[in-house]
Amino acid sequence: MKKKTLTIIVAVAVIVAIIFISFPYLKTEYLTARYGSQFEGLYVQTHMLDYADYCKVLECDGSHARCCYVEKGVCTNILEFDFRDGSWEMTTWETVWSGSGSADNLMWPLYF
Repeated sequence: MKKKTLTIIVAVAVIVAIIFISFPYLKTEYLTARYGSQFEGLYVQTHMLDYADYCKVLECDGSHARCCYVEKGVCTNILEFDFRDGSWEMTTWETVWSGSGSADNLMWPLYF
């Protein structure tokens, strides 16, 4: 009986750990599916980024948003936006990874 109880406890602990570790990724995928179309192409507000392979919405509460734009093999940028006068305006831009070697602000996992 003790062995079965221990097995159940370990299984529950593993499931909780998996949910805890995957929560930021699930949250990001949900926010991207819900709000992602609003942020496609907004990286051009930097006037320096020409292209992004994809965008992930890290946070969005309707008035403030934080998005990750990735150009594969070139750079990863975090842009923050505020909703003003009916449109999203960039307020902050930070490069967290660059193919040229700058990774000073790299966050891992990226979605935290």
